[in-house]
Amino acid sequence: MVAVVIVSPAITYYRTTSVVGLDPASQAANDRVDFVADMRAAVSQPSVLDNVADPLGLDGDDLDDDLSVERIDDSNLIRIVYEAEDRDPETAKRVVESVPAYALQFLRAGKLSAAERASTSAQEVFDVAVKNVSKHRQRLNDALTANDFIRPDAELDSIRRELDGARIALLGLDPVLDADQIDATNTIIDTLETQLEASAEDAVAFGDLEDELEFALEDCQTVASELHDAKREVVAASAGPSVTVQTVEAERSDKRLVVLKSVGLPLLVGVVTAAAISWLRGRRTAPAASDD
Repeated sequence: MVAVVIVSPAITYYRTTSVVGLDPASQAANDRVDFVADMRAAVSQPSVLDNVADPLGLDGDDLDDDLSVERIDDSNLIRIVYEAEDRDPETAKRVVESVPAYALQFLRAGKLSAAERASTSAQEVFDVAVKNVSKHRQRLNDALTANDFIRPDAELDSIRRELDGARIALLGLDPVLDADQIDATNTIIDTLETQLEASAEDAVAFGDLEDELEFALEDCQTVASELHDAKREVVAASAGPSVTVQTVEAERSDKRLVVLKSVGLPLLVGVVTAAAISWLRGRRTAPAASDD
């Protein structure tokens, strides 16, 4: 057995990169977006790969193997790397330029869909809250209507004042001289005390209705704020962020596959013979040296 070094023909690889970052105008509006992580995930999505590959006549699966995403230090910049064998430089340039756009389109679609679902849900909650406010306001109005549009707590205060007056008047009457008036005043006091008890219950019930309406209004204000925030998220998801391809660079490298293999002597002779024939053919086809 003899060890033979087998060297494959040179394969040319093109490493094309683009540096991509958020547009400066988008930075403030998207501080909470992890741009690098999101872009790294989006670049490997089949829909993104197909959108990039199809117009260029490439295969999406092959493109996935040839693409990588690198973060540049601790910045909010990423480097899209496309390394492929014998690839047309213009095609490679279009790949690294279009990948960020389609990746962003994918991210935007997902974020917009989620934002719209959240907005729809918030709208439904708000609609229920508005109906709840209307229901409690109607109950309060019905209570006022049933009491001749007089607030029960105001009526209670009136009865109390009238009862206090009757009691004070009773104290000024003479038991002998004002016996009839005393009887009439006591009748009035009994009637007012009965009214006072009923009015107190009505006032408590009316106060409960007011509290329920107040709670419903506070809840409606809370969900209205949440709905406002959800709608702003829809607008933000619809608008961006946008990206800028800052630079595109291409590098060429030639790689040879070197294999150390143990073979038998007959096979070694065959390999050497084939190599010699190939060398002689190259000599025969080489241009003759100039006499100059």
